[in-house]
Amino acid sequence: MPGAISLRLPYRPPMDVAAMLGSLGAEATLGAEKYAEGIHRRSLVLPHGTGVVALSEMPGAKYVGCELRLDDLRDLTAAVSRRRRLLDLDAGQEAIDRHLGPPAAAAPAAGHTGGPGHPHDPAHRGVRPRPGRRPRARDQAGPRPSGHHRRKRQH
Repeated sequence: MPGAISLRLPYRPPMDVAAMLGSLGAEATLGAEKYAEGIHRRSLVLPHGTGVVALSEMPGAKYVGCELRLDDLRDLTAAVSRRRRLLDLDAGQEAIDRHLGPPAAAAPAAGHTGGPGHPHDPAHRGVRPRPGRRPRARDQAGPRPSGHHRRKRQH
């Protein structure tokens, strides 16, 4: 593989990058992913070849460190897009917080005792957000109404 390409993947705070990468490392796929010393590495299968990505926290910065090694540079956009989506870097956390209410840790101080996004809300059960991120509004929708199902394709 050619030399490494180092990038900065910006995000909108707040985000606990170390917790996010640690969570990915805890659920790493044997042989495809590795987490050590705060760096999450993963092999990638891309449209024009393969690659390896290393993601790391950059303390005090509003970006995630990203080092890519690609077989074909035409895969750069696909590799970056996949990593941004994996880490949900384009989420507007402040807007999500306004919609869901204060985080559970701040709930008692804010007088928040329940409702959407609260750990004791029945609709919230079964939703497992990634550490470092609040759940998205669409994750709070709850179960689908009975009788709701996807249509089977007709061949």
